[in-house]
Formats: sequence, structure tokens, C-alpha cells
Amino acid sequence: HLLAGALQPPEVVERGREAGEQLFAYFRELIDDRRKHLGDDVLSDLIRAEEAGDRLSESELLSQSVGLLIAGLETTIGLIGNGVRELLEPPNQLARLRDEPGLIDRAVEECLRKDIRVTREDTSFGDRVIPADRPVMCLLAAANRDPDMFPDPDRFDIARDDGDNLGFGGGAHFCLGAHLARMETQLAIGGLAQRFGTIERTDDTITW
Repeated sequence: HLLAGALQPPEVVERGREAGEQLFAYFRELIDDRRKHLGDDVLSDLIRAEEAGDRLSESELLSQSVGLLIAGLETTIGLIGNGVRELLEPPNQLARLRDEPGLIDRAVEECLRKDIRVTREDTSFGDRVIPADRPVMCLLAAANRDPDMFPDPDRFDIARDDGDNLGFGGGAHFCLGAHLARMETQLAIGGLAQRFGTIERTDDTITW
């Protein structure tokens, strides 16, 4: 809930803070235990980097550990759900993915590029008010729809190979969990396409 804290009521934000504190406490204990029993895993590698002294501080180790868990779970849920929704829109891209499973890498990149935001309530932006339930494109999404980079940018095409999208940011702020999120989404959506012959929406209501 804290990922969209500005849109949440105060009691939800407070629950999110409490859960966040518990999550940090959990990782502090886990890190303390792992220091005594280093293994061949991501957390042990992060601890080794922290102990090297010139790459991660103790606070960075803690925040990166929590960040990896969230990046590999919460945000990826939305990517998978929104990606499947796009695949079910005509023309039927899901059937093409089923016939050409090698397109899964490009399909996930297209899911990252195409996603948009929707206002939950009337929202003031400068001297304008954007009505509730209105699709909006933030600067990031607008960049992902630059027609000079992505011809016919509003078309969802899993075979698109027009350029890099900014779904995971870039530069110093590039998402730490990007590779994990891509892998999970490729496995989930690719597996779904191959396992089920027919997938359809039973309700046009979308909960964002």
C-alpha cells in the first residue's frame, strides 16, 4: 500500500508502515543469522558486498534486501495481471504467443511499454482537474509511446522490436529487481499461454 501511499487513506498508510517495520525487523534477524552461515544465495552475496566495505553500507544492505523481495513480488503481480489483460484484447496476441513461444521476451517488453495509469478520483494537476477513472499517461508512459521510437505506439504487438522501453527506469535509478521481474513474468505468461487453449475475460470490470 505504501507504493501508492499518496492515494491511500491514513489508516491504510499506517497499516503499511507497521507492516514495513515488521518486514525490516524480519530482514535484520535474517541478515544476522546469515552472517553466521553464509551460503550460495543472493542475500549471502549482498552480505559479502556489505562486508567488503566499499560497495554496500549496512543500511543499503537492509534496504536492498527488502527492495528485492518487493520487486520480485508486489510490482510483478501487476505486470503479470496487466500483461494477461493486454494479451486478451483483439487482435488476439495470446494465440500468436501460443504458436510462437519464442516471442515471450518481446511480449513482456511490450507489456512493460504499453501499461498506463488510471485516476482513482478527481485529481488536480496544475490548474486542471483530471476526472476519476480517466486513463492518464505519465511522462514515463509518454516516452514509451514516442512515435519516433515506437511506430503506431498505441498498438499492442508482442513481436515489436522497435527499441528499449523505460518500464524499469534507467541510469542510477534503474530497477534493482528488473531481471527478476522479467524472468517471473516470462515464466508466468509464457506458461499460461502454452498450458491453456482458451482464456477469456468474464467481466469487463478492471480493478487497478
